[in-house]
Amino acid sequence: MISPYTAAMDETKYRESRICRLLGNPVIYQLVVLLDDGGPMTPSNLAKLAGRSVQTVSGHLAKLRAADIVRYDTAGKEVRYWLKHRGETRALLKLLRKSSMRRASLLRSSFRRFENSRNVKVPPLREFYFEP
Repeated sequence: MISPYTAAMDETKYRESRICRLLGNPVIYQLVVLLDDGGPMTPSNLAKLAGRSVQTVSGHLAKLRAADIVRYDTAGKEVRYWLKHRGETRALLKLLRKSSMRRASLLRSSFRRFENSRNVKVPPLREFYFEP
């Protein structure tokens, strides 16, 4: 019997885990959301919108290219990136948003119960934005 801890992972599961690992990085996640919302963009446009350096954005785009999430095209010196499978990526982002909103709702209700049981005031949950 092969132990599940030592068994080799098949290619599909490995690719899925790479995508999850990439999207776990808040900056990369933000770049994917920006490309989903705005369509094809240059690294400098993405850098401005994300509040990051062009070098950082370019490095992250290289990782997304290697994972086959984005494509690019060059016209002279300009390079534009877009999501390769926009429909599937949009569906994944929608599921992630739905899941995180559900989790935030559960946290809010837990905090309210805690406040009521202890007669204390818990500060409001911080909204998470992509800050530099």
